[in-house]
Amino acid sequence: MKLLPLASTLALFLYGCAAGPAVPQKVPATTINTIPQGADISVNGNYIGKSPVEFPMPVQVVDYGAYNRRETRADQPMVIEAQMAGYETKTINFGEFHNPEQKVIQPVFSSSAVVKTAGGYYTFGWQVTMKLAPVAAK
Repeated sequence: MKLLPLASTLALFLYGCAAGPAVPQKVPATTINTIPQGADISVNGNYIGKSPVEFPMPVQVVDYGAYNRRETRADQPMVIEAQMAGYETKTINFGEFHNPEQKVIQPVFSSSAVVKTAGGYYTFGWQVTMKLAPVAAK
C-alpha cells in the first residue's frame, strides 16, 4: 500500500516532464497607423504597405553572461516615412534610447569580478500613429 503513492507520484513526474513539439514564437510587431489611413509606409527605406500596417520589431540576442536572451531592440531607431497624395510626407525616428550600462559580473569559480559595458540600444512600442498634414494651397 505504501508503494501506491510513490508510484503515482513517479508517474505524474514522468508524464509532466514529457516534451511536446516545439511551438514557434510569434515575432512581436509594431502597428503603424496614419491619420488619414491608407498612406504608403516605408521603414528604414523599405516599403512595407499601406497604413494601418504591422511591422515586425527587430530582435537581438543579448548576452547576460550566464545565459542569452532574445529581446526586441536595435542599435538604431526605426525611420518611418508616410506618403499620401495631397498630404505632406512625414518622417519620424521611432524608438526609445537606453543609455549604455556597466554591469559587474562575478564568475562562480573566480574571485575576480569582471566589469562589462553594454552599449546603448533602442526599444520600440507596440504602435505609432502619424498625423499627416494636407499640402498647403498656393
